[in-house]
Amino acid sequence: MGNRWLGLVLVGVVAVAGCGDNGHLPGGAVDAATEIDAGDGDGGGTGDGGGGDGATVDGSGGDGGAVDAAAVDGAVVDGATPDGSAADASVADASMTDASMADASSDAAVATCVGMPNGSICPGSSDPNMAERCLTNVCVGTYVSTPTGAGGVGNNANPGTRAQPKATIGAGITTARALLGASVAAPVTVFVGISGGINPTNFAENLVVPNNVHISGGWARDTAGAWTRAIGTNVTRVTSNQDLGLLIEDSAITRSSVVVSGLAVQGSSNNADDTCALTVRDDADPTLDQLTVVGGRSGTLSAGICVVRGAAGALTRPLIQNCTVTGGPGPISAAVRTGNTFLALPEIRGGNLTGGEAGQTSIGFFCMNLCSGTIIENATLTGGDAPDAQGVQITGDTTGIRISGATIVGGGPAVGGLGAGIRTGLEVSSATGCGGQPLEVSGSTIVAMNRGQTEIARGVHVERCAVNLTTSLIVGVGSSAGPARAGSARGIFCETATSRCNLTQNSQIAGSSGSGGNTADASISTIAAVLEGVSTLSRTPVVFSGDCNNTAMGNAVGVRVTGSARIDNNVILGGACGGSTGMEFTPAPVISSGAGTEVVNNHIDGRGAAGNGANSRGVLVNGGVGGALAPSGSFVNNTILAGTAMNRTVFEESGLLADPLQLRNNNLFGAATLYRDDNTNLTTTAMVNAMTLGPVATGNISADPMLMGAGNFHLMVTSPNLNAGLASTPMIPAQVFAPRADFDGDARPNPTGAMPDIGPDETN
Repeated sequence: MGNRWLGLVLVGVVAVAGCGDNGHLPGGAVDAATEIDAGDGDGGGTGDGGGGDGATVDGSGGDGGAVDAAAVDGAVVDGATPDGSAADASVADASMTDASMADASSDAAVATCVGMPNGSICPGSSDPNMAERCLTNVCVGTYVSTPTGAGGVGNNANPGTRAQPKATIGAGITTARALLGASVAAPVTVFVGISGGINPTNFAENLVVPNNVHISGGWARDTAGAWTRAIGTNVTRVTSNQDLGLLIEDSAITRSSVVVSGLAVQGSSNNADDTCALTVRDDADPTLDQLTVVGGRSGTLSAGICVVRGAAGALTRPLIQNCTVTGGPGPISAAVRTGNTFLALPEIRGGNLTGGEAGQTSIGFFCMNLCSGTIIENATLTGGDAPDAQGVQITGDTTGIRISGATIVGGGPAVGGLGAGIRTGLEVSSATGCGGQPLEVSGSTIVAMNRGQTEIARGVHVERCAVNLTTSLIVGVGSSAGPARAGSARGIFCETATSRCNLTQNSQIAGSSGSGGNTADASISTIAAVLEGVSTLSRTPVVFSGDCNNTAMGNAVGVRVTGSARIDNNVILGGACGGSTGMEFTPAPVISSGAGTEVVNNHIDGRGAAGNGANSRGVLVNGGVGGALAPSGSFVNNTILAGTAMNRTVFEESGLLADPLQLRNNNLFGAATLYRDDNTNLTTTAMVNAMTLGPVATGNISADPMLMGAGNFHLMVTSPNLNAGLASTPMIPAQVFAPRADFDGDARPNPTGAMPDIGPDETN
């Protein structure tokens, strides 16, 4: 039907859709008061969207199932007595022709409501759900089960009780609304189950869920008439032939007034238009609980759940909890897709979101602008296996977006292996800048890829946006699900001068990091953190470049800084590659303190590989960005080790324009050359501290730092680093302060009034 509801937005190199018609989907919109029942003879539903004969029970074709406020002919037990008389209603067997009905006595007990007030519980009903209610002298219910034609007991001529359920969800919704009109307390639940052993049962209906109606799937009716719920075992599937799928759009809906749970929802197979298996829009705020949602086939974008187009000035904010959502096949696939013309900001708690089968891009959670305020907690989000796969992609204003306790994985092995594909765990980017407050990420595990091969792996990629990342583990190539390898790997890539990355107290940042006996490496280069713009890297006990598969040709860098940053209280390590560097620094214009990049109280080790051609350096300083710059960058109170390669240097300037601003009170150790100054090798601390051109160098030492042990970066009590640092440097050329706590959070200095220790640990 030509439902082109997404215009073009560039994501990487993939053209992705945005809203035309202010987000309205022609052909998909249905009056909020009308239920569409694909199984009804006349299209189902009430004729006027809830007015007039608002007591319609099942909305089935003809008038055999119609019950308005004054007539009960369609709801009588056998449909033969137009006035619903007690005599007819007392015929216990009138509706028991189906051989599967085993509880005739129970049915007889709840079959009549003559003289009972509307909405009261049916006399004799033992329904624990209290869904069997009196309505105009008959007992009706909101139970829906496998149709009789499919081998079950459901029939829309039935009153909807446990023994005699409806056959379509639309009919159950109509009964629920009739009960609401009869003053039954809201909300009313429609119970959807299987019967006759037909599992799964498919309900092919284009549903619009109204306010004050819950839909509860995953039930089963046994031959004795008992209803039990086992979500995942009893598969009650809803399929739609509409682009929007199951639709929730009434602005009056709240998280307590509409709960849709326990269903399996399948999107339509539309090869032309964008599709969603389930759509929430127009300021509706339902709860979606324990759903299994799969997107349909699309020629453009296929999503499992779409949260789109809030009314002007309002918010569409559903709660999506403990759901398993998968995008469908198409060029672009997303498990949950949100954002559009007005704010659409879901709250996702628990569950698994996975991008589906896609020809170009697959995304677990896709925020396409205007989703500020979105919350993701304790969920697992995976991109998929498309050429470009992302666990989470966020564009636009990031104000109030919060991710915590999540596991985010870019995707699985790329088709084509090492020379193909991009895997990104968390992508935060915008061609024009995100704007607003930074994205907040805490307590999460973010990995580009855990198994197989890909060309590029990035745990986190930030471009023209701002991110605060705390207490998380961030890895480019991991290996928890098997051996993994990338052409190049980045833990975090904070790209462009307008990006802002604040990285504090994270447990690990690594370009590649294996676990569980599985290898993880890169062939070309592996870098734990690339920091451009203005960034902070603080209190991370492991910042590890990772190793290279091709150690002769590969290059490993713990931290690469091309911009201005504050880097303190970290352990920064190179890797086993042909070239390995703990920190690579390219000066840029200074930050507000005037010191440029500040590298203070870190442990930096070049590491490296064996072999005649390998080289390692603790710190490498390159020429300034854009040509000649004045010296920039302060290195204070650091332990800097040359690494283990045959050709190694502790601190190296790459050329004549590569001068740091100051080098004070560092422990430079592990090589004959402590500092290479304009191709001159300085081999003693006296030579280093006597430099008159380039950095201001004072107080540097060279001795084994005496760590507590392998992998333990705390200092022994006999370490030469103790009390050998500076609390602050002189104001000329620029004042730099030591952090007030160490990487464990212990106070620095200790004792108060002493000089601080060199390195990230302050002994106590």
